[in-house]
Amino acid sequence: MLRLDYPEIAANQISMVELLLPPEILKLPSDLAKVDQILNDERFEEPFIERFNVTIGRGSVPIRPYIRLMVLKYSNEW
Repeated sequence: MLRLDYPEIAANQISMVELLLPPEILKLPSDLAKVDQILNDERFEEPFIERFNVTIGRGSVPIRPYIRLMVLKYSNEW
């Protein structure tokens, strides 16, 4: 079962680590902010939705965070 994102409750919650960090650290650098803006476009999700949208089975990793993690992986050559 394909999930697009985390449930709304979890997405709006602030973690303990985020509370302890200074607010300026939580802001994205300019290059990552630009990538985030581009990835907010729903066109990037369409291939995943078409291929993996099934109604049986266990829920998958949410697509939006997965795409962002893969961008970070390849941009940092991990």
